[in-house]
Amino acid sequence: MFSSRIWACRRYFIFTGLLLYTAGVPYTAMANDAYSIADSALHPGDVANAVPRLGFELHGNAFFIDNEHSGSSRVNGYTIPGVSLQPRLTWRLDRRVSLQTGVHWLHFWGNNSPYDKEGVDLLCTAIDSTQPAMLQPWVQLRLDPADWVTLVLGNLINTDGHRLPLPLYNPERTVAAEPEAGVQILLKRPWLLADVWVDWQQFIWNNSPRRERFIAGVSAEASVKTGDWRLYAPMYLLAQHLGGEDRSDTTHSVQTYYNAAAGLGVSRQLGTVKLRADCSAMFFYRDGDKEGSLNYVNADGWVYLSGPPLNFKRGWGVYPRLTAEWGNLWAEATFWSGEKFIPLLGCYHYSNVSVNTSDMTHDRIRVAALRMQWTPDKMRYCTMHIYGAYYHYFPFTADRTSYSKVEGKAADIFSVGVTVEFNFAVPLLQ
Repeated sequence: MFSSRIWACRRYFIFTGLLLYTAGVPYTAMANDAYSIADSALHPGDVANAVPRLGFELHGNAFFIDNEHSGSSRVNGYTIPGVSLQPRLTWRLDRRVSLQTGVHWLHFWGNNSPYDKEGVDLLCTAIDSTQPAMLQPWVQLRLDPADWVTLVLGNLINTDGHRLPLPLYNPERTVAAEPEAGVQILLKRPWLLADVWVDWQQFIWNNSPRRERFIAGVSAEASVKTGDWRLYAPMYLLAQHLGGEDRSDTTHSVQTYYNAAAGLGVSRQLGTVKLRADCSAMFFYRDGDKEGSLNYVNADGWVYLSGPPLNFKRGWGVYPRLTAEWGNLWAEATFWSGEKFIPLLGCYHYSNVSVNTSDMTHDRIRVAALRMQWTPDKMRYCTMHIYGAYYHYFPFTADRTSYSKVEGKAADIFSVGVTVEFNFAVPLLQ
């Protein structure tokens, strides 16, 4: 008997199967998003040449991110100061097989209370915790059966937010969220780059009071080069499943949420400047019965509170953007227009459900943004990123339970941050 979770995600698996099938035929790397760590992750086929037989590695991040959101009835301001460390041993078991074991330690400065994964949103609301740090095992088994494909089991490779655009992935998660774990397939062909993964967020036993929760994703870019121009087509799919057959919770029904996007773009190198321009259409869909009130988007799921049910099942958004890279400087200008859209992992600026106001659902949301990142020349063991962003909310209208039509004013939002990534490796046995 097929489980309900597999049936609920049928659209995702069909799409993934088609992508993997077409990838067997013989990419130019996309620019990493802001906050993204310098990509120290190996690419398909690199294990044999890059990893000693036995080695010790220390990876980490120190970060300070400040978001000033005063004057907005949509979101609250917050600051994320902290550090993460990953000491691990790497074994090259075979020419195309490697195993990493270690721990992941994440600490937020000034955090001295309990950490509750089920009910706390680290990126949108005040942190309310009892343990000052989060310590988790880190295990990653990597297999490279061919030069163009990599299979990962355990902790996933995600130093660049799976190359998802901002409405689909909040780049703060690369430094401030729990490490992803599950299964992942990476594909690299001359005309295709693809990342297919399942992040298992909540495991349950029989009669568990909690719901099973996982996110499955596909991030792909097909491209063709003609002369000095490159034409590319990005495609994205996220599916978040909440449910499970072995749970005792009958209050909440099985739910599956989807974000999907597709677009077209062009890029060209003009001297020392690399330009990219693209536009994507994005969609939200909810599969399941209505339940609870969606007060705000949790970075690891949904938080349901009392109130009327979420009154829509599908939404959309349009996201044009222009990106420029010049030496160590990266800049991006974007615009967003969307209705009834909820980002599963994306930045809350693009959600039609209010983050800071209970039971408020916005009509059309329009946001213009300018983001910049400067990366000084790399030092021996570390890389620094200095980031700044400006968001402009256009006037909007919204509906709220027991209130007349809400009219929101324009607002200006500012974000600044600095992250320092450090990587240290010592071969123990060649």
